Amino acid sequence: MNHEPKAMNLEPSIVVIGLGDPLRGDDGLGWYAVDRLAETFHSKDIEFLKYRELLPEVSEKISRAEYVLFVDASVKSQATEQKGKGGAIDEMKIVPSENNSSLETHKLDPAGLLAFSSALYGKAPEAIMLMARGESFEYHEGISKGVQRAAQLLVNRACEIANNWLEELWSAPLKQ
Repeated sequence: MNHEPKAMNLEPSIVVIGLGDPLRGDDGLGWYAVDRLAETFHSKDIEFLKYRELLPEVSEKISRAEYVLFVDASVKSQATEQKGKGGAIDEMKIVPSENNSSLETHKLDPAGLLAFSSALYGKAPEAIMLMARGESFEYHEGISKGVQRAAQLLVNRACEIANNWLEELWSAPLKQ
């Protein structure tokens, strides 16, 4: 999809962050999804990033965005609250953590990263987390067969979210 913005933005308005470790099987799902999304979207309004873990330095980058989409693998599905076969997908809105201890760490979760962004830069973007339950987190490259279908569903849902955000951005009146 080739999207042309209505106005020239200096910074991407959407940041998509893939989390995980591609050398740990299904833990590489976040990176896999970001690679697929980067192949799909060709817009200067979206930036694609991959991290093994979230660090405080990432808060500066997200503070300049309107929206952030986190994609990751999980050991258990929050929807079913159980471990087991891979494939379940969870979607949740992320809000800045109210726990101040998250501001004193070198490793953050998405809510802690939003809190860092708010505390340091006065802005936390709207954020959503998409996760798919993985099956194998052993040392090997590539996602397992059981998770491949969920990976495609996750990428499809991420595309829908990004498209909705782009429509909101491009239909909004230009800021002076």
